[in-house]
Amino acid sequence: MNIGIMQPYFFPYIGYFKLIESVDKFIFLEDVNYINKGWINRNKINLHGKEYLFTVPLEKATQNKKINEIYTKDFQQWRIKWTKTLEMGYKKRPYYEPVMQLIFKVLNIESTLISDLAKKSIIETANYIWSEEIIKFQSSETNVDSLLSGPERIVQICLDNKATNYFNLPGGREYYDEKIFTEVGIKLNFINIENNNKLNNGLSIVDALMNYSPEEIRKLI
Repeated sequence: MNIGIMQPYFFPYIGYFKLIESVDKFIFLEDVNYINKGWINRNKINLHGKEYLFTVPLEKATQNKKINEIYTKDFQQWRIKWTKTLEMGYKKRPYYEPVMQLIFKVLNIESTLISDLAKKSIIETANYIWSEEIIKFQSSETNVDSLLSGPERIVQICLDNKATNYFNLPGGREYYDEKIFTEVGIKLNFINIENNNKLNNGLSIVDALMNYSPEEIRKLI
């Protein structure tokens, strides 16, 4: 059983989907503290050849609140502005029309929680890329006592899901000690994307979706 556990990000970069493709079950870590200036509610797109940072506005976001306790702010107005920005940046891209249909499907969500919006952006994008539900998505809310934190919480989620392998993105190398996993019979793995510029270009998956077909993205991943 290969498990991936990651905070839900709004239309994350393509490497995030490489992680999803690598596992049997993917768990959204949403009942942990929000990180200011992280990637939960923001990312980058290409606008006229330059990186453009977009940010979903949040209501009273603070690191003292959990991700699934934070609501979006003025979201309908922001949605209109962001879709117009996407039109300016990608109108002439080959897959603009189907990708905008995907984006509107995500933006029409009824929930105002940033965790729900981010999860929907990931799940709908995964379904678009693979044309089917390739793995089981799950919330960390259904797993273990939220009093556990850090690597210990990750290990406990893995144990509760009978994981034999835990997969993480390269950035986790500085955060996790392999020993705490091997002691309980779990192998710690990091997916390799550092040398692939298309997987590690620092832009939201939106950029890849606009430029490549689902089949081409599957090959990239």
